[in-house]
Amino acid sequence: MEGLTPLVMEVFDKDFAYQGTIARPQGVSMTTRHNAAGAGAFTLDSDDDAVEALVAPGANMVCKYRHDPDDPRSPMYLVGGPVTQVDLGGALAAPTRAFAVIDWWDILNQFMCRSVPSAGWTGQGGEGTYYTSTGPMETVVKDLVSKNVAINPWDLTVAPTHGWGELVTVQTRQNFLTDRIFPALDYAHVGISVQQVDGGLVLDAYEPKVHTEPLTVESGIVSKGAGSLLRPSVSRVLVRGGTQPSQVFVQVVNTAVENEWGFCGWAPVLDVSESTTTSYLEAKGWEVLNAGARKASVSIELAETDDWRFGQGDDFFGRGDEVSVQLSGAPIIDEVIREVEVSYSTGSGLLVDARIGDRATSPDQVLAKAIQKLAAKQRITQARG
Repeated sequence: MEGLTPLVMEVFDKDFAYQGTIARPQGVSMTTRHNAAGAGAFTLDSDDDAVEALVAPGANMVCKYRHDPDDPRSPMYLVGGPVTQVDLGGALAAPTRAFAVIDWWDILNQFMCRSVPSAGWTGQGGEGTYYTSTGPMETVVKDLVSKNVAINPWDLTVAPTHGWGELVTVQTRQNFLTDRIFPALDYAHVGISVQQVDGGLVLDAYEPKVHTEPLTVESGIVSKGAGSLLRPSVSRVLVRGGTQPSQVFVQVVNTAVENEWGFCGWAPVLDVSESTTTSYLEAKGWEVLNAGARKASVSIELAETDDWRFGQGDDFFGRGDEVSVQLSGAPIIDEVIREVEVSYSTGSGLLVDARIGDRATSPDQVLAKAIQKLAAKQRITQARG
């Protein structure tokens, strides 16, 4: 790739019209995430040709990565989204402008799903009216987005489904999409993407790979690790479906955990007032059991080697891929690659770090996750109105 920068960065206006290329960034850090909104930041000289377009209201950008040394002119999509912040900095004699970007995936956190998608707001029905979608996880997500895209003011196209992911049932009643598809999406073995393509946004899916060869410190791939190995916190849950006087109860047991660890305790009774369907209640119960069955809370960084490179295609690893990590004095840890950070500066060159696990490493992160869960629960409760 001699003569080519590893990152290709382009600027667009609010209508996705091309405005120019960012040719001379001082430093760039872009993080793509599995089933979550990626983000990025970069710094330019204040007189860079791209600054005027980037500070304009509604500006957005796309960053692509030249992942394949044998085909550098076909870069892969990395992060794309609106410019959310502009910072002023640098010395007076050499001012700089720093920009923050949030990936377009974030619109799914704000995507409204109705109880009666075919009707207007006055026809959404009473308390017991829900829209139900059943099928593979990818198909359900695309169905919910397709049915509700008309009321969400983004130029968003939904690609045809491949039928990837585990079978799920999701019900919505004036809910944000991600409030209803998590945590099931975490265990569905499918990734959802939102990318800028040809002057608009496209929602599609990708199927993560499974890497069976354990990754080790000796291989040079595992560069840093921290965390704890945990006993599963629950192995049974009682799901209460419907409302009085027609409530039903379904017990869900994680027999695989109990066969290995023994009985690990009951989860709090799960209230699923929107349905009395057994399959739906069981699916909701498994969301709780899957979350409570984790035996590791870890944060592990993976470094690139000649045989382990980030990219797209059979010869590369990607976000969402399932990996096994072998640390000294510990059992093999099975996890997915949650995020990949690609950074570049004129001084340090290119760095690629992949991270597995979902370990909150500070009190602020723990508090933020707790608040996020409470807010989602409150929104769902209010929507039942």
